[in-house]
Amino acid sequence: MNSFNAYAFTIAKRQCLDFLKRAAVEQTAMNLILQAYPLDNNITEENQQYNEYLNFIDNTLLRLPPQTQEVFKLCRQQYKSYDEAAAILGISRHAIKKHMVRSMKVLRTAAETELGISMSILFILLSSF
Repeated sequence: MNSFNAYAFTIAKRQCLDFLKRAAVEQTAMNLILQAYPLDNNITEENQQYNEYLNFIDNTLLRLPPQTQEVFKLCRQQYKSYDEAAAILGISRHAIKKHMVRSMKVLRTAAETELGISMSILFILLSSF
């Protein structure tokens, strides 16, 4: 019976050591991967670029008349329907649509001339962050 206890202890000891070796190897591999990939810098650069695109849109919208700015904010930033925006502002649905067409045209032109990209690419870039 004494030899069985020694045998069981030896097996348990070896399994524990094997587990610790695997854990050490996995931890070393994880550390190497994290060192090779500068996570913080990449996120900071992406956030900075995202914020630059948002600032571009905000600055472009400032060129619009106040009513058009308000319609854009309601429809695109607060996700109101044309009918809801019309009810809030007390104007017709057709007027909301005209304001949105105007704002999208200004944004499209600005993106093409100032950024050199199409409006759809700008929206894709914003949604990829």
